[in-house]
Amino acid sequence: MLLALLLSILLFEVQATTIQVFNYCGQSFPLWKSDNGGGSYALATIAPGKSYTFSGVGAFNLKGGQQGKTLAEFSCNAGGRDWFDVSRIVGYDYPIVINAPTNTGDSACYDGVCKSPSCSAPQAYATNAPDQQTATHSCVTGKTFKVLFCG
Repeated sequence: MLLALLLSILLFEVQATTIQVFNYCGQSFPLWKSDNGGGSYALATIAPGKSYTFSGVGAFNLKGGQQGKTLAEFSCNAGGRDWFDVSRIVGYDYPIVINAPTNTGDSACYDGVCKSPSCSAPQAYATNAPDQQTATHSCVTGKTFKVLFCG
């Protein structure tokens, strides 16, 4: 029983997704996280040129401040994949790039980008949009994503 528990803990650690958030903007901002089905709270205040790293669990979005509009959306370890997109469905304030993990051999695993109010359509829709096949991206779970604000 103890061995099974230890193995499950080790497997969880191996499959944990890491989110690194970088601030390339000219000012500090509070990194705000909203958990789907849960609360909304500040994770950290990130100074220009600095970063903040955490383990991504479940479904959530990240934005610059409580009133932030551009969203980096994630659903981690959903069916063995990490789903993500950059959304401006609420509006646009910060340019955001999500750098997907590299060298995964996964053809569905590529970057999400929204650098202007007129970013391309795949990143402009909510995940329940009619063209959901292109609105979200996914990678095998357990890798590291880099979220670049003003990147």
